[in-house]
Amino acid sequence: MKRSSYILLFLILALATVLRFYHFSDIPFTHDEFSALNRTHFDTFSTLIEKGIKTDGHPALIQSFLYYWTLLGGEGEMWVKFPFILSGILAVGLMFVLAKRRFGTSTAVVSSTILATVSYS
Repeated sequence: MKRSSYILLFLILALATVLRFYHFSDIPFTHDEFSALNRTHFDTFSTLIEKGIKTDGHPALIQSFLYYWTLLGGEGEMWVKFPFILSGILAVGLMFVLAKRRFGTSTAVVSSTILATVSYS
């Protein structure tokens, strides 16, 4: 990538980071997040698979990650949301790189900017 592309990528990632961490401590759980957290209250991983994952339509890898993540640090809102916010920021960067490679810089800037801001408009 050219230097100007790196600068644009940095600015878009900075925007995504600011928007996602703005009032981070005040963001409450959604009903979907409460549902996912309720399915982490099992004594063993095999019980989680049988009663928490097989009975639900949510992705098994996310539910498995959340099970171990809450065992590691608890069920606080900031703790649970943090890895997903980071994933959202990384997704913006990935969108930029893939769109630039496939369609060009203009498309990369527009698509990654939309992804960085769409939930916050």
